[in-house]
Amino acid sequence: MTDEELVQRILQGEQDALENLHKRHADGLYRYIYAKTTNRMDAEELLQDVFFKAAKHLPSFQGKASCGTDRSASAGSGLRVC
Repeated sequence: MTDEELVQRILQGEQDALENLHKRHADGLYRYIYAKTTNRMDAEELLQDVFFKAAKHLPSFQGKASCGTDRSASAGSGLRVC
């Protein structure tokens, strides 16, 4: 199942789809954030923030980039603010 299909299922209220999307991208994002922060606690907190913000903005996901790309951009934006 593609990220776009998972997003559509999430928007229809399927909790399993949200969990699948999280499992698909969490490890890679955590590694990316940890490499930037070098602090486990900060990386975990920022990862949670990224997924919260991504979930909040799922209705505007256009499918032009993968969810991983969108989330990496979100993570990078969040890191620049910190």
